[in-house]
Parts: sequence; C-alpha cells; structure tokens
Amino acid sequence: MKMQEASTRCAAIFLAAMLWELSETGAQEKPDGSLEFEKSNEQVKSFSGSLFHASPSSDSSAWVKFQWVGGRLHLDAPRHKQGSQSSCCNDQTETLTVSARRGLPKVHYVCSSRDWQWMLSFDDPVSMRIESLDRVSGNRAIAIQNDRDLIAIEYQQKGQTQHIESPTWIHLYHSNRDLIEKHFAPLIDCVVPHHELEAMANQTERAMVSILTDTVPLDLEVQGLVAQLKHPRRMKRRSAERELLRLGTPALASLSELDSTRLSYHQRAIISEVEKRLSFESCDTATTLAYRFINDPQYWVAWLKKPGAQPNLDDATASHLVRLGFVAQNNQQGARVCFRTERETR
Repeated sequence: MKMQEASTRCAAIFLAAMLWELSETGAQEKPDGSLEFEKSNEQVKSFSGSLFHASPSSDSSAWVKFQWVGGRLHLDAPRHKQGSQSSCCNDQTETLTVSARRGLPKVHYVCSSRDWQWMLSFDDPVSMRIESLDRVSGNRAIAIQNDRDLIAIEYQQKGQTQHIESPTWIHLYHSNRDLIEKHFAPLIDCVVPHHELEAMANQTERAMVSILTDTVPLDLEVQGLVAQLKHPRRMKRRSAERELLRLGTPALASLSELDSTRLSYHQRAIISEVEKRLSFESCDTATTLAYRFINDPQYWVAWLKKPGAQPNLDDATASHLVRLGFVAQNNQQGARVCFRTERETR
C-alpha cells in the first residue's frame, strides 16, 4: 500500500511537470524549409522501459511481446497477459496496461520523467500510436501506424509542424535518422530487444548488398507475367501465377505499383492472392526485408538520404538503381551519385 501511495505521489509530480512552461525549441530550420533535428541526448538514452520486461507474476514471460512484420512494429497477439502495473524509479514513472477484446490484445503505456514523456498505444495487433514529448525544448512527435496506410509522423514545435509519411520504420530510419533516433527509437528498441531499429536497418542493408548480384525481377518482367494472367488459355494463366510466386518478395514492389484500373477483375483477384501469399505475416529477418525492399524505389530514395550513402555508392548498387529508374552520374568531386528524376516519393 505504501509503495502504491508513493507511486501515486510520484505520478502526480510528473503530471504537474507537464504543465510547466516549455522552453524554446531545439530544432533548426534548414534552407529548404524542413526541420533539422538535434541529436539524441543523455536523458533519452537513459530510458529503460522496465515494465516491458517485467513478469506479471512468477511466470518468466513478460506482459506483452512485440515483433517486426514487414518493417512495422506489431503485437505478438497470442503472447500477452492482461493486467496493469506501475513503476516509479529515480525520476521516471511508468504505467503499462494490457487488456483484450475477443482474444486480441490492447496496450497502453506511459513513461514520464522531468524532461521527457512517451506514450505507446495499440488498439489491435497492428494499429499503433506513439507520442513523444521533449519537455525541455517543447518539441512533440506523433507517429500513427495502421494496417493499410503509410506510417504518418507529425513533428511539432512552436509555430511549426512537419508531416512525414513512409511505408516502414526502416524507410523512416534512413530518411529521417535524427528525428527517429531522438523521438522513437529509444521506445521501439525497448519493446523489441535484440532487434533494435538501427540493427535491423543495417543488417537489411548488408543482406541487400549480398543479393544484388542475383537476378531480381524488374518491372517489365512482372508486367509481362501480369499481362499473361488474362491469357485465354488457363494453362498460361496458371503458369504466370506460379512464376510470380517463384519470383518471391522482390516482386511485391513491382506489383504494388501496377495501375489497377487497367487490370481485369481476374487479374486483380490473382494479384491480390499472390501478394497475400508473398506477404504472409511472419517475423522479419534481415534477408526477408532485403528481398522485400530490393526493388522498392521508395526504399532507395530513403536510403540515398542516409548520411554517407552517396559517397560510398558501389558499382553494383549504382547499376541496380539505374535499372529501377534512377540516374547515376559523377559529381564535381568525382564520386558516383544517384537521384530520381521523376516519381521521387512514389
């Protein structure tokens, strides 16, 4: 009882801290109008998220488990236990609540300290919202993820708001590293220990380099097989479907860019089934992500924004980017660079 009262008093102190007047922002505006985010500070690095690793009883399992699926953070639905727990340690207060409806877990987590606050909520195993508030600078970042749309991030500072959208957290990490490392990675890394966001991005990149010498399906090859799906002979249609499945996850990016208005009902039905079978929800590995992103122009647009990517562009990567519609040329310093001339953020 005394511990509960202490936790309540501690939570009240941090709730009152939220009402303090926030100081000036730490983000600076770049010449192109976007915001430059400051590096992660020690207060962020000290975040522990201890409740995600605490057992609800003497059982060795934690309250809830998370996993990477398609470059997004999902709840591991079967592995959860309903209940709530609070913790107050040093200047950090945490509250975790796990409930369920029809067997599907819902999670609400809040971590507050004098300088920072995080909130994580899952309304189902896929739909997630993260809010991050830097109480020192007044900067706030909100990320919303669901099962269909792009991951949407809104970054707020006094008088300014920036909106960012991207297919996966891997894309976001490459294209907006400072923002992700400061406002989201500390919490994400805590809920998926041993599969931290930075490690997943770097391991995926290394796996992609190793498979770039393999034959990967290009848009024209996939388009040819899609056209064959409306062949009058059933044997030809089945052959095209089997070939699309044989190509595997590298074909997903090409299939997603097809204009569905130009496809027949039969083509759309088969493509939907192929995409479903190639996108089965299993835990990500660096290799599966590499095959998923290898022909995805949006991934490469994000990757080319990564610090140090352009100066170290090797011939194999540059050749692959040219095949995907990028333009490669030497800059004034003689280094190979690639860029998109059209559909840059498609």
